[in-house]
Amino acid sequence: MISETDWYTLYPSKGYYQEGEAAARYLQSDGSLPRSAPVVQIVRDSPQGRALAAGFRQTWLDSGQGEPATVLLKGGRPSAGSFCARR
Repeated sequence: MISETDWYTLYPSKGYYQEGEAAARYLQSDGSLPRSAPVVQIVRDSPQGRALAAGFRQTWLDSGQGEPATVLLKGGRPSAGSFCARR
């Protein structure tokens, strides 16, 4: 709807996916992480966590980095064994 008396600035956002993209870009631009360093992302197993992880993963891969390891926390509780078992 267009109003003759009011105006609003809209800021489109991709939500949690965009937050994941921003995190990946920050790690790439920071310069303190060696290019070949393995990266592990730990996220809650929820729609928001999966969206954030997908945004990070895609941006990370698009920059030529290796596949990040992803650990999903089921029920919000950490499971150290889930990651350590893969190492």
